[in-house]
Amino acid sequence: DWRQVVTMERLHELGLTLNGAGSEPPKPATCEQHGDFESRNVFGSVWSRCPVCAEEAEQARQQRQRMADEEARNERWQGAVHCAGIPPRFTTRTLDNFIATSQAQKAALTFAQDMADELVSRHQTGRCAVFVGKPGTGKTHLAVGIGMHALKARHTVLFTTVTRLIRRIRDTYNKGN
Repeated sequence: DWRQVVTMERLHELGLTLNGAGSEPPKPATCEQHGDFESRNVFGSVWSRCPVCAEEAEQARQQRQRMADEEARNERWQGAVHCAGIPPRFTTRTLDNFIATSQAQKAALTFAQDMADELVSRHQTGRCAVFVGKPGTGKTHLAVGIGMHALKARHTVLFTTVTRLIRRIRDTYNKGN
């Protein structure tokens, strides 16, 4: 944006330095790292510096920006997963990495995939699912997989257990409320 305030540091990152006043024709200059180059009078007393150094500085700035953007995305994702109540040990669970070994698990996976797609495409329907079964059959993995699918589509998710849900309801009936 042309209205930004340009700091001395930013000028240096762009390969610009301040010299005397006035507009002058290009002049020879030498970079300690890359040797001779032609310095151009950008405006007033601002001269370009080594174009290789300027390009390296710009690439480094862009890399820092990409890393900062990626870190911000990761923090937002971690915050969304945390707010959804997904237990830390299940945050890597997805529908894609669920291994169905029995016919019942294959059917449950198909149901979960259909449910996840429907929740994302038509979330206004208000559907839900309750997974019931013996320990170690993949109920939590599938439920979290549906939640992760919805989170990736930027929908709100709440993962809870029946025990926690009953406790939350019961807490609303405390004498202080």
